[in-house]
Amino acid sequence: MNDIVKTPRQKRSRNTLEQLMTAGVDLLMQGDDAEFSVAALSMKSGVSIGSIYQRFGSKDMIYLALQERVLEAMDREVTQLFPPRRPDDLDDAGLIRDAVARFCGHVARNEKIILSLSRFDAGNPRAMERGARSCGKVGEAFSTYLETAFGVGRRDDYDNCFRMMFACTWTRITGAPLTFDPANVDWASLSGFLGDLCVAFLLPTKK
Repeated sequence: MNDIVKTPRQKRSRNTLEQLMTAGVDLLMQGDDAEFSVAALSMKSGVSIGSIYQRFGSKDMIYLALQERVLEAMDREVTQLFPPRRPDDLDDAGLIRDAVARFCGHVARNEKIILSLSRFDAGNPRAMERGARSCGKVGEAFSTYLETAFGVGRRDDYDNCFRMMFACTWTRITGAPLTFDPANVDWASLSGFLGDLCVAFLLPTKK
């Protein structure tokens, strides 16, 4: 499964592990810190508390295993997020807006679990490092897509666009303050705003 939890050899043990992982992700999806505990995981999965600790060792290790499960799935989604080549039916501005919309769609689909992970990541260096790797994968995919479409030489600009998008979508999810409040903006409106922002940044009006 990953380097945190080794996949058991026996089918019964594999099934038990899958019960734990499925139940744990469900608890994280509820988005309430108070709901995620070893006792709650035991009740939801049907696996005893003793067996859970025997398998994972600590609550932190349980969380790291669940985080890895979730982020592996999101990383796989990212590999399919952008087309391998530039669509023929999009002009430059349309392509940028489409790329922004694809990113925002990815974040919107995973909004609840991203919020849960952000709460548990705080203060855990290993969890924060793993989360940063997944963020980096999205940024790399976004910038590489634009670089493929427009050519090399502006990688820093594409990376800066991603940072702007990331800051705004992070605010939309967590409610952190900015000059305007993306936390109260629907995803379609936010995607449109970010598309306009990136178009203005990458395709400035010629004077």
